[in-house]
Amino acid sequence: MGNHSKSFQVKDRHGKLDQDLSEQRILSRIERGKYTGEEEVAIPPYVEWQKLSSIPVFYDALMKRLFEDQYKSESDASASPKKDKKKENKEEHATRRASEKELGGKTKHAEGDDAGKTQRLSNDVGTRVEGTIDQALIQELFKDDRSEVEEVDAEADAQEELRAAEDFIENDDSPMADLASPLNEVPPEASLSIPLEAPLEKETQEPKKQGNRRRILLYAVVLAGLSLLLLDNEETSPLKEPASIAPPQRTVISDPSKLKQKVEALIWEGTQVYRQDNGKYYPRAAALFEEAIAYDPKSSQAYGGLTQSLAMSLLDGSTSKRVAEKLQDTLRKGRLIDPQSSAFYRAEALFSLQQQKLEAARELVRKAIETDPTGAENALVLGEISYSFKDLETAKASLVEAVKSPQTAIRGNYFLGRIAFDLGDYKAAREYAQASLKATPLHHRSQLLLGDIAVKENLMQEALNHYRSAVRFSALAESRGAAEAAFKLARTYEILGQVNEAGECYLLASHYDPKVSPDIRSKIASLDNSEESIKSVVQKYVLGKRQFIIRGETYYQQKDVEKTFLYIQAAHIIDPNDGSILLRLGELIEENAIYYEDFLRVVSFYERAIDKDATLSKAYIKLGLLETEQYNLDRGFQLLLQAKGLAPDDRDTRVALGKHFYKRQDYSRALDEFLAASQVKDDDSEVLYYAGKMRLLFTRDQRQAMGFFEQSFKADPLNYDALVEWLKLKVSNFEKNFAIKLVKNLIEKDPSNPNYYWALGEVYAENKDYKKAILLYQRALDLNREDSKIRLALGKALEADGAIDKAILEYRIASRLNRRNLEGFYRAAELLIGQKKYDEALEVLKILIETSPKYPGAHMNLSRVFRAMNKKDEALDELALEVSNNPGNTKFRVEWAETLMQYQEFEKAVDQLTEIANLPAASKAPEFLYDKIRAYLLLSRCYRQLGNFESAEGAIRLALDLDASDPLLHRELGYVYVALQRNTEAAQAFEDYLKRAPAAQDAGTIKNLINRLVIPE
Repeated sequence: MGNHSKSFQVKDRHGKLDQDLSEQRILSRIERGKYTGEEEVAIPPYVEWQKLSSIPVFYDALMKRLFEDQYKSESDASASPKKDKKKENKEEHATRRASEKELGGKTKHAEGDDAGKTQRLSNDVGTRVEGTIDQALIQELFKDDRSEVEEVDAEADAQEELRAAEDFIENDDSPMADLASPLNEVPPEASLSIPLEAPLEKETQEPKKQGNRRRILLYAVVLAGLSLLLLDNEETSPLKEPASIAPPQRTVISDPSKLKQKVEALIWEGTQVYRQDNGKYYPRAAALFEEAIAYDPKSSQAYGGLTQSLAMSLLDGSTSKRVAEKLQDTLRKGRLIDPQSSAFYRAEALFSLQQQKLEAARELVRKAIETDPTGAENALVLGEISYSFKDLETAKASLVEAVKSPQTAIRGNYFLGRIAFDLGDYKAAREYAQASLKATPLHHRSQLLLGDIAVKENLMQEALNHYRSAVRFSALAESRGAAEAAFKLARTYEILGQVNEAGECYLLASHYDPKVSPDIRSKIASLDNSEESIKSVVQKYVLGKRQFIIRGETYYQQKDVEKTFLYIQAAHIIDPNDGSILLRLGELIEENAIYYEDFLRVVSFYERAIDKDATLSKAYIKLGLLETEQYNLDRGFQLLLQAKGLAPDDRDTRVALGKHFYKRQDYSRALDEFLAASQVKDDDSEVLYYAGKMRLLFTRDQRQAMGFFEQSFKADPLNYDALVEWLKLKVSNFEKNFAIKLVKNLIEKDPSNPNYYWALGEVYAENKDYKKAILLYQRALDLNREDSKIRLALGKALEADGAIDKAILEYRIASRLNRRNLEGFYRAAELLIGQKKYDEALEVLKILIETSPKYPGAHMNLSRVFRAMNKKDEALDELALEVSNNPGNTKFRVEWAETLMQYQEFEKAVDQLTEIANLPAASKAPEFLYDKIRAYLLLSRCYRQLGNFESAEGAIRLALDLDASDPLLHRELGYVYVALQRNTEAAQAFEDYLKRAPAAQDAGTIKNLINRLVIPE
């Protein structure tokens, strides 16, 4: 990156692009303070973008500007004269002591902290969560030139350096442009090993050149600050919890492998906006396609959508010369990627049609059809061009094909209606226009067409209604269409004798099109045409953003999801910069999301909502919960902390954090959050539900838990999960008849509710009456065949009943129906592995991992598949990835060690088992007890294989100290004594084993071994 001849592109956080910049120009801008480090930079072919501060030469420049003469790059350090040895050591030790003070004392080794599925944060209730810095970085920071560190006082320059670092951390009011935002977040606990404020333990140091000391210290301190500013690190956790936290950039899908899906989400939205066929929608679609191109400059599909959107903007009345120039430039760039794309021919054809070059347009659309003979969009454009030629038969034949596709049905039906209208077939024209309005009631052109039909049939009141609707939707149309609607409404009012309304609508028409006829000017000459008057008329006749939102929410109350989305989307078209509307659109999609692609679209809406309004705590909550569900726990935690910074006492924030900690199995902190939420609303159904879950975890008091679940269901009768948990506990406490009677009464009141049949099935399943449960689940599916939760329950019942193949099928269907319910894929894979159907298991696991790369156990099961296929390297790689994804889950680390042992890699296995053996004592962390015992047992076996019998004895004795009743431990102790040739003790250990497991499969072998032992008298 140090090549000054390279050409860079730099993009700021607002998307503004600076092109063809040399390295020297960028350095100059950094020096002047124009660039802050949070910009993105790319080199040819400008495909992969990275943060400006991630490039060493630019990072050095940023740090130089920030710390001025206190920061020295490597080159500066090498150029400076060498100090004598003693002074060098004194300065180095001063730096170390200063940094120890900053980091909170002496080093101590971090300990593992969770035996559950996921990593847990600090378990100290009431204390703040401390950030951590990477272990390797700490070790590098404290390397010394000597084996022993001499205690000396700090030099003045080292103290000054420390003060600069402290100022950097504590300066909460500095603007982001100065790289001095408050350090609210630091790298994640998952990837780090030493708490920032933990005491530092003296370690043996290794030699290092003094020239890099200051840079390493500053790098360690600044690293956390940059992680907040750049937010490119997928997983971060808080250093403190401030009142205000800077919003994250749109990097939730930061994995390069997810970039394709992100682009697809933007293209999907652009395509969906484009198909609505209203004038103001086309520029919005173009903006979405442009954003997709910014992420993937080689996306032919995005270029095709952009060119067509620009062409339609021109065809619909846009007179902007800039749009025409942009269309030509986009066509040129797009053809460099895909010269034969039919989308480019269509865009050129539409542009030629707008310029009245009909022959050229017809020739271009023919080329498009040659490229894609069956495309509905080509048929639509051919129909439009044929209509312009007055070739109505060809136009009609093409448009009939076009309306078969949802993408072109709205505009296609409108043109079919125009053809029928021109031919005098008003009945057919009305049917076609109504077909367009059925797809979207906001179609401006179709309302105008229906008004024209009513005028022809002398149905003036009907015409008035349609023209009035068209005028109401004028905010969605180009000015030409809006003026036409206002003029026709005014004329209809005149015919009906409503003079005042007619005058107002003529005034409205002149507002949209100042070049009105002299006749209209004379009609409005006596009217008040001041700005305030026109504004009043617009508010009276034209729906604005607020009215569209109100109507959309009205449809939402009526459970009309499609119309809700269309009206809220219309509000977004009117005001694209309102983040709350983007948030609402994301919520609507999330409520009905089924496939993985749906959730990627949801993420796109939430991210852009935050871009528009960084104070939307709800958007952070939604994103944080989505990330939590995908087991991107540190990223989810970061987002939820942003929400907490914006709304610390908000109920939704507290509940979301509670769910997050519950997912991490950090139950103490989850309890804190739910208790805080209950202070806001003591009868909150969701909080009461989790209170019941926590009661079972902490006290195992089923009676009290039942009380919470009962209250939860009564507070919200739609909380069926609470109902099921309540009834299952009733069954466990010998109150099955009560549970059955209660659900049957609910079914009598609402026999069409599938959730009640599911609940009754859960009651029978809890009672192990699986056949009845299966029948009830099937009854529930008769009412709603797409309920993923019921499918999963049916799969569990079938598995318990021994119908494994059917269970696998139901599990897979459950997860296909709802990609948030991935347990189905996981269970199906486990059953397939059990059946030794490894190819099918591999297929299912790949889908699971593609959807949720960090799903606990997915990579472990994939490793088992590879082991069965004799693919050693792949098996070990998958287990390493599993442990990396879930560092707090000791069970995965144990399996990794066992697999290494199977492949005779005992030294590597010892490394992993030692990690578990060093976990906190059982008195402090009882959840680790079983895994520690297992680790000691495996350590003993490894040491025996390595010939280190004394260490083997030490390990197995530690295991026996934890559980002296485990027969396997006594057997292992016997083998250790055999290896040590302590036969008497070996025989005693084997006898202890046989006493505890007399029916063990190897009992005969052990007895023979005892008989062969030579025991000295």
